[in-house]
Amino acid sequence: MSDPTASSSSSISTAADAPPAALQAPTDRSSRPQVIGDAQAGPSAPFPIYLSGVVQRGFGRGGKELGCPTANLPSRLLKKDGPTRGIGDGDGDGTGGEGSSDLGKAPTGVYFGWARLISAREGGRGEEYEDQEQKEKKVERDAQQEEGAKEETSLGSGADLQEEECVPLPMVMSLGWNPFYANKTKTAEVHIMHPFSTDFYGLQIRVIVLGYIRPEYNYTSLDALKDDIEMDKRVALNSVLPADQRPAWAKFKEDPFFFSEVQPASKLGRSGTAGAAGAAGAAVKGGAAL
Repeated sequence: MSDPTASSSSSISTAADAPPAALQAPTDRSSRPQVIGDAQAGPSAPFPIYLSGVVQRGFGRGGKELGCPTANLPSRLLKKDGPTRGIGDGDGDGTGGEGSSDLGKAPTGVYFGWARLISAREGGRGEEYEDQEQKEKKVERDAQQEEGAKEETSLGSGADLQEEECVPLPMVMSLGWNPFYANKTKTAEVHIMHPFSTDFYGLQIRVIVLGYIRPEYNYTSLDALKDDIEMDKRVALNSVLPADQRPAWAKFKEDPFFFSEVQPASKLGRSGTAGAAGAAGAAVKGGAAL
C-alpha cells in the first residue's frame, strides 16, 4: 500500500544553465512530505543515479556555519556533456550500462540516497584540487595558517577514516547555486549522515541517488536555511530506513557498486570520476556544504 505521506520521486525534468530566479522557501513546512516514494516499489525513473569521484574542497561553510559538513563532487560531473558511462545497468548488479542523462541535466534541489567514502588504506586517496588555481589558493591558505589562521585539518596530514566510517550511509545532496550565499558556481555537495572523526578531502566517494526531495530555495535567514537542512535530513532518513519498512530503498546499501574494486586515483583524471566493474566514468541512471 502506498504511504499517503509519501511523495513521488520522479517529478523532475529540466535544469537551467545559469542561476535561475531563486524560489523563496515556504514558511509553512507542514505540507511537505515526510518520506519520498513508495515503500515497496522503490525508485522510479530517472533514478537510481550512480556517481563517483574524488571529494573536492568547497567553500568550507557546511560544517562551520550550517552544522552539515559536506563532500563536494568534482565539477565536471555537473557539465551537460559530462561523463555518462554507466556503472550500474538498472538492476543494481553493478555491471556496466549507459545512463540516459547526466547530473548536469538534472534540476537543482535536494536529493537523497546512499553514499560511501573509500579510505586511504583502500586506495581511495586522490587529488583534492581540480586545477592550478585551486592549488594556488591552498598555498595562500597555508601561508595564512603559518601566520596563525585556523583551518580545518586535511586528510593530507595523514589522518584516515575509521572502518565504521567507510560503509554505505544515508545521504542528502544539494545540487545548485545555493542562492542564500549568491554562489556563481553550480555545485553538487553530499552530506553523509554520520559524525565523522576527521574530514575527507581527497578521498574517493561513491554515491547512489535515489530520489528528489525538493527544489532549491532562498531563505530570509540563516536559521531558516538550517531548519530546512534538518528537515531534508529527516526526510532522507525516513525514505531509506528502516529496512523492514523500506526494503526497496534500503537494499541499495548493499549495491555491488559500493564494494567493487577501487580504481587508482591517478587514473581518475581531472574529472575525478571513477569506474566500477570495468566501466569508467560517472554512472547515471536517468536523472558531500549546502
